[in-house]
Amino acid sequence: MMQSNKESSSELLKATAKEFDDAWRNPDVAHFVSMLHPDVVLKQPVLPPIHGKNGGTRFFQRFLKWLPDVRGEVLEWSGAGDTLYIVWLLEASVGGKPFSMRAVDVIRIDSEGLIMEREAFYDSLHFFKVNLSRPFAWIPYWRFLGVLPGGG
Repeated sequence: MMQSNKESSSELLKATAKEFDDAWRNPDVAHFVSMLHPDVVLKQPVLPPIHGKNGGTRFFQRFLKWLPDVRGEVLEWSGAGDTLYIVWLLEASVGGKPFSMRAVDVIRIDSEGLIMEREAFYDSLHFFKVNLSRPFAWIPYWRFLGVLPGGG
């Protein structure tokens, strides 16, 4: 029996949500990049959009250099058609102290489950307050942003 488009779309969204969870539980640049469509656009607060797999590779290299102990966990997800909504928890050490943040990612996938577009939503003001209150976090963050050399 042939699956309907709705059933196959649902299975693809479920597989992508699981892959997202797996990638954040054990972060690795190659794993993240394998999930991206060649023409992907990654959007997030504070930073300019990131375009293409090469841009994604550079971003994840810098991100994991900045926060080498970062981990994430999908708390819940939902989706319809080609759009996936993921609520997840990010945890890392920032300035030598634990930090956690909830985020919601809206992800659009292609027919093979590759991420075409991802827009992240999180409380960037909370992040900045934590970062500012931890002076040991300043230089690594500025390196990540590319303001100082050595970010990747």
